[in-house]
Amino acid sequence: MAKFVGGYEITAECALKVVKRINKLNHGHCEFYRYAYNKNGELFVIYNNRHDIIAETFIPGTVITEDGREVTSLTPKTIAKAKIEVGKKSKVAHLGRIDVYKGFDGQGIGSEILTYFESYCALKKIKATTLDCLQTFTDGTTTIVYRGERDDKRALEELRRKSQRVIDKNKAFYIKNGYEVQRGREPQNDYLIPMVKTHLVYKKPAVRHIGQTFRKCRLKRGAIKGGTKFKNGSGARLAEMFEKCKRTQPIASPFIVYGAKQL
Repeated sequence: MAKFVGGYEITAECALKVVKRINKLNHGHCEFYRYAYNKNGELFVIYNNRHDIIAETFIPGTVITEDGREVTSLTPKTIAKAKIEVGKKSKVAHLGRIDVYKGFDGQGIGSEILTYFESYCALKKIKATTLDCLQTFTDGTTTIVYRGERDDKRALEELRRKSQRVIDKNKAFYIKNGYEVQRGREPQNDYLIPMVKTHLVYKKPAVRHIGQTFRKCRLKRGAIKGGTKFKNGSGARLAEMFEKCKRTQPIASPFIVYGAKQL
């Protein structure tokens, strides 16, 4: 069963609403977008404007209309954000702190945002990306977010006395993703580590479009096969979108967003 991040089931109606939502975001709010999976195989959307990268999941539900009909509703929920800044002349892009919201950390969402950012920069012909790494030391049990304060230094010294295996997990994460410590650039705060990456590569998304969650269904010439039923005329809507594609493919193909740029 296909699900959004958070465990919410993806129905065909919900998928169509996601497509419509992205399509309605104007260029100032959505320059590019991409679908991605977390470590649990749950789907979410990443998109960006000039200043932010935003990751969203969706909470499906139902509402009752005035005439008594039950209609599927969909509420977007932001699960992570990161600031971006692209220099027009320098051709260097800076990524601010990736802030994964409480309850969604540890799911690989931050990694997907980093991949999205690198792919975005590669497509924009940007020469290098920079970021300021917040040092986060851990021995696997205790974690210290290091901001250079007296208590931080004392806690880090004590942790190193107790454990032989203390690493800066944030720095290790960025190094694993091709970043290196940057010399000659002052970070935003003196306790941050300036880092840079110059070899930028576009990485194909694991999921091309939201309709890949309906691989078993087939749509041909507007006819629904495989015993799948859709409420409130969404079958007709799928057929209409399919006709725009002008080819016979799995039902997934209509879920590419029209009018928006996919990363």
